Order: sequence, then C-alpha cells, then structure tokens
Amino acid sequence: DKNVKVFWVSINSPAQATDEQLKNISSTVPILRDNNQAAFKRLSGKVAQLPTIVVLDTQGNPAGQPRGGINTGSDFINDLASVIDGLLQR
Repeated sequence: DKNVKVFWVSINSPAQATDEQLKNISSTVPILRDNNQAAFKRLSGKVAQLPTIVVLDTQGNPAGQPRGGINTGSDFINDLASVIDGLLQR
C-alpha cells in the first residue's frame, strides 16, 4: 500500500449533475464537488482546461504542473507516474 489517494472533483452544480448522477460515474473513486470552481481556478494552471489532473503532496501542495485537456501526442502516463513516484520516494 503506497498511501496514494485518487479523487474525482466535479465542477458541476447539483442542478447540472445530481449527487446520484455523480455516484454513477464511479463506485470506487470518491467524487467531491467544487461548485464555485474555487479549487479548479486555483490549481488548474495558466490555461484552465477540462479535464485537469493535479497531483498534491501529503501537505496538499501541488507537485509538478497541472495536466489540462487531452493531448493524444503526450506521454501522459509516464509523465504522471514520474511525479507520483518522486513523491513516494520522499
């Protein structure tokens, strides 16, 4: 067990996506709400894109750069793994 936690954060209001609808997205990943997009705006980087992946350290500070949007030409998995592996080695 590496003590890694994954969360899905929805920026949709309850009117746009009900709690029940969000629960249907995943039964294994907890889904949090960011209705006013405060966390999204603070953590998404210079160009806010969806989806955005942010890696946080154990103190809640961003590690590496946020990954926004979908870039099929990037080495996404290895890039993300490198950041996570670096945090786990601390």
